[in-house]
Amino acid sequence: VGSRSAPGIRTEPQLSTQPSASRRKTPLTIGRGRHRGRWAIALLLAALVALAMLWDWNWFKPPLEYVVEKKTRRSFAIHGDLDVDLGWNPRVVLNDMRLGNTSWARTQDMISAERAAFTVNLRKFIAGRLVMPRVELFAPRIDLETAPGNDNNWQLATQPAEKDEPEPRKGLPEIGRLRIDRGVIAFSDPASNTDLEVHLSTQETGDADGLQAKARGRLRTVDFTAEATGDSILSLADLD
Repeated sequence: VGSRSAPGIRTEPQLSTQPSASRRKTPLTIGRGRHRGRWAIALLLAALVALAMLWDWNWFKPPLEYVVEKKTRRSFAIHGDLDVDLGWNPRVVLNDMRLGNTSWARTQDMISAERAAFTVNLRKFIAGRLVMPRVELFAPRIDLETAPGNDNNWQLATQPAEKDEPEPRKGLPEIGRLRIDRGVIAFSDPASNTDLEVHLSTQETGDADGLQAKARGRLRTVDFTAEATGDSILSLADLD
């Protein structure tokens, strides 16, 4: 005899608490999920390794050159490699860099260097300060020149900046140690008949860098030569 509910009493269907066969996780499905996770991690690691092997900092040379040219209104080129060693004090190396001169100057480049390397304190840079713990310049050359009308070639960015350009960071960078190898600073002032070359080099002596300078040329129609040794350029720059 089939069971019937009493009149006026409604019965609810009984729900099974046992998982259905389609929802049960068998060892096979669990194993497949683990294998998929392992494959995803392996593919991610392989992609990172491939990126590290193919990564080339020279990809950033064109945008860097564009930014410098836009700021200085001079030609700028890195003919060698651009390299960066990452870290809290990342080290940037520019090989064979050249900043162009004015159209009336005697030399094609105002600033050039066989290699320029510097480190940047990343924490302080994020806080708004440009601190370079170490700067190294190999065979740098700076050609300074004047022209009639009180004009000179070291005035950069004479054109007004665009309205949408961000404000540049104020103040000169703070440099911890400065190393110069075979540096040359040339100065020419035809109005005073002055034409000088100063050869600079530094030597590391403990925690400081001694400076060696040799100058030669013509100073107001008089032949001029001089040699000097002393503290680093940074120490001289701190003098009032």
